[in-house]
Amino acid sequence: MQKSFTMFLLIALSLFLANCGTEDDKACTPGSTLVCNCTAYKKGVQVCKSDGSGWDICVCEEGNSKNTKSVEGDTCSQTADCFEPLQCKDSKCQTVCGDGHKGKSEICDGDTKGCKDIDSTYTSGDAKCKNDCTGYDNANCEGGSGDTTSVFVKIAAGTFTMGSPSGEAANESDETQHQVTLTYNFEIQSTEVTQGQFKKLMGYNPSDYLSCGDDCPVEKVNWHEALLYCNKLSISKGVEECFECAGNCSHASCGEGYCDLTCLTCSLKSKFSKPQDCSGYRLPTEAEWEYAVRAGTTTAFYNGGITSTSSDPNMDKIGWYKYNSSDYTHVVKGKDANDWGLYDMSGNVYEWAWDWYDKSYGGDVTDPVGPSSGFYRLTRGGSWAHDALSSRSANRGNKSPGTRTDWLGFRPCRSK
Repeated sequence: MQKSFTMFLLIALSLFLANCGTEDDKACTPGSTLVCNCTAYKKGVQVCKSDGSGWDICVCEEGNSKNTKSVEGDTCSQTADCFEPLQCKDSKCQTVCGDGHKGKSEICDGDTKGCKDIDSTYTSGDAKCKNDCTGYDNANCEGGSGDTTSVFVKIAAGTFTMGSPSGEAANESDETQHQVTLTYNFEIQSTEVTQGQFKKLMGYNPSDYLSCGDDCPVEKVNWHEALLYCNKLSISKGVEECFECAGNCSHASCGEGYCDLTCLTCSLKSKFSKPQDCSGYRLPTEAEWEYAVRAGTTTAFYNGGITSTSSDPNMDKIGWYKYNSSDYTHVVKGKDANDWGLYDMSGNVYEWAWDWYDKSYGGDVTDPVGPSSGFYRLTRGGSWAHDALSSRSANRGNKSPGTRTDWLGFRPCRSK
C-alpha cells in the first residue's frame, strides 16, 4: 500500500513538473500570459507572441518566500545574499545583462526576435538583443512602416576593373581603366532613397516632382543633406553615426527648397580614417558604387554594350533617361535590376558618391576614397534629363557639394 501511494505521488509530481516552465513550442492566443518557472524565483510570466506562434521568454518577477535570499530590487551587501543569477550591485540585487534571464529592468537578454514580432510592418529579418539588454537591434530588419523599397543588398568584397576601355562609345579621358580591390563587405540600398523615406526621417521633402509620389526618388538633396539623412538612418537602426553635422536644411532661414553650406555642413567623424571604417550608414565611395552597378559585368551598361550615345535600346530597358522619361522622375523599381538586385543605378536620378572628384584617377588601388580635398563631389548614374552616355557604368559626373538640382539624389550603403 505504501509503495502504491509513493508511486502515485511520483506520477503526480512528474505531471506537475511537465506542465511547469516555458511553453515556447506550443501555439497560444496573442496577448495571453502564462506563469513560468524561473528556477530560483517564485514565479515568472510569459506573454504570447503577437502572431500566436508561441511564448516569449520568461520574465522573472518574484523570489521564493520560503527562502531567505533577496530578490530583484532588495538590498544586499554581497552577491551571496541574492538569488542566482542576481548580483549585488549598488547595494541592490540586480539582474545582469547576458545571464539569460530577463529582469524587470531589461527589455531582452540574449534572445533574438523576428523583426515582424517587433514591428509588423517589417518585411523580413531577425533582431538580436542589444549587448546592454535595452532593446532589440533592428539594423538587419527590412521594410518598416509598410516600406518595401528600403531593402539593402549585401555585396561581398572583391576586385574589378574600374573605368572604361578606349573603344567604348563616349569614353572620357577621366575613365582610365585600372584594377580596384575592395576589402570591405558592404550593403547598399536596392533603390535610390525615395521621397517617402526622406520625409519620414528628415521631416520635409525638398523634391520638385512632388506629384510623382512617395515611391519616386527624392531629388534636390545636396551632399551634406545626404550625409545627415545617413546619420538619421543610423540612429533609427540602432547603429553608430558616421558624420559630424552642424545645422539643418529645414529651418526658415534656408527657405523652402533651398539649402546651402550656410545652412548645413557634415564631415566624417575624426575617429574614422575613412568612411568604410564606420559601421553606420553612409554614401558609397565611387569605387563601391561602380563595383555595385557593374555586378560583375564589363560592358558599358550592366545589360550590355552601348550602340548610341543619345537614345540606346539597352538603356531603355534598365533606366529612365532623356529619351523615355517624358522629362520627369519615375517610381523606383520600374526598370530591370542588375544581377545583384539593384534598381535605377542607371538613370532616374544621378546619385551622390563620397569622393572628391579627381580627373586623373588610375593605377591599381585598394579601398580608394578619392582625394582629401577638392571643389566637387562625384555624382554617378545619369538621370531622366540626360543622354544614354551619362548612364554608362563608368561615367563620372561631379557637382559642388552644396548643389541642389531636380535630377540628383542618392542611395546609402553600410560596411558589413
